[in-house]
Amino acid sequence: MKNWLSGKPMLWHVLMVMGLVALSLITVACGTATSVTTTPVTSTTTTMSAVTTSTAANTTTTGTNTSTTTTTTATPKPANPELILSSTTSTRDSGLMDVLVPLFEQETGYDLKPIYNGSGAAMALGAAGNADVLLVHSPAAEVTFMAQGNGGERLLVMHNDFIIVGPPSDPAGIKGMTSAVAALAKIAAAKVNFYSRGDNSGTDVAEKTLFKQAGVKVADGSASNPSWYIEGGAGTGMATLLSIASDKGGYTITDRSTYLATQNTLSLSIMVQGDPGLLNVYHVITVNSQKFPKVNAAGAKAFADFMVSPDTQAVIAQYGITQYGQALFFADAGKPETALTVIKGSVTNTYTMAQLQALPSTTGWGSTFTAGTGITTPGVQYIGITLSSLIQAAGGMMPTQSVKFTCANGSVATYTYAQVYQGAFNVWTGGNPDKSINQPLPVVVYSVGGSILDGVNGPLEIVIMTAQIQSSDPAVWVKTVNKIEIIGQ
Repeated sequence: MKNWLSGKPMLWHVLMVMGLVALSLITVACGTATSVTTTPVTSTTTTMSAVTTSTAANTTTTGTNTSTTTTTTATPKPANPELILSSTTSTRDSGLMDVLVPLFEQETGYDLKPIYNGSGAAMALGAAGNADVLLVHSPAAEVTFMAQGNGGERLLVMHNDFIIVGPPSDPAGIKGMTSAVAALAKIAAAKVNFYSRGDNSGTDVAEKTLFKQAGVKVADGSASNPSWYIEGGAGTGMATLLSIASDKGGYTITDRSTYLATQNTLSLSIMVQGDPGLLNVYHVITVNSQKFPKVNAAGAKAFADFMVSPDTQAVIAQYGITQYGQALFFADAGKPETALTVIKGSVTNTYTMAQLQALPSTTGWGSTFTAGTGITTPGVQYIGITLSSLIQAAGGMMPTQSVKFTCANGSVATYTYAQVYQGAFNVWTGGNPDKSINQPLPVVVYSVGGSILDGVNGPLEIVIMTAQIQSSDPAVWVKTVNKIEIIGQ
């Protein structure tokens, strides 16, 4: 796994957290983000030599024995206790919500009513004002949801990853591949059955984006989908689709948590994992109560605060370790969602995804040609900001200096001055060496084939834009970039 799947605290921590929850009541104020810890009320009755001393009302003690009785006050119900959560099926199928829902209700007094759908359907409920709070994992769609004014607050909660699974016999021969796009292209070439959610869920959107990058045209419910591409449709859910793929001996993409929670019932093995493009990020979103006055705003805020609280994050970080030997989710609350940092000496410019999208953009095509294999990937349209403009905003660079890229997947790459400003990259046409028709252009892209990249630290990419009929060396493309530094003298 990549470095964003790092180790977490030991199991005893979660036991401690759950014990503390049982011993203390945490009340989240309805109108604020403040948490108040209340010590349980204790009533003690002590009798000595038939003399009764009572500190609790309606308590009578007789005899010569000493006795102690402890009672704990219940968390008072909020004025509007019913709270509708619209969430993705993976939080249910993994079993995580079976742990979190009782904790939330105990701490706050709210009655949580979860509705589990794909992220697309979950957000549709929010966009209609029919849910109070969302827990979803479709970042690009979430950005659109917020831009349309449907959301109030969007907070990073956790991540895990998607994996490609398939029959142990692996008829497409993809086991151990490190590129999800290349693996899907190989499945398509072999015409081996692939099972899709087909429900506009976060998993479905991620999968179709990867197929698009592989040059395979698929769409929800389209009659032109290849015969080997089989959709489950709305309401299928990840656990159900895994069962279908297992029974039919096909491939699918799943979140790791649902696979681990159901693997004992499946005849499916992990084929591809660890590609940064398989990162799976979850956010909690409060539905905009100004746009939808019937929304339980206080309850939505209480749930959002609960999900990002240190105690809940500790439970999330440890969930799955005892049963599966590894965490099913990785706690991310409080981590900065700065998409990109550009540094030159004492100058540091930081950009969120929204800020990058507000800058003057460049639209163009990009594809790759690998000389060793002779494989040319289909051209994809990208949108982003030229690398040179971001460097100029930090003060520019000299011909003797270089640009260093640091990536979320742990890799490091560098460009020369000539590559940044003069497009000094090799370009091929039709897989054969050829002079460039247009000057290749390195661009920090945030849109791939119409899909907005988003998630923890990007994941932005450095793409070499060329004419549509041209290809460049994939070795000079840089994935999951989150920091750019001008180095040297």
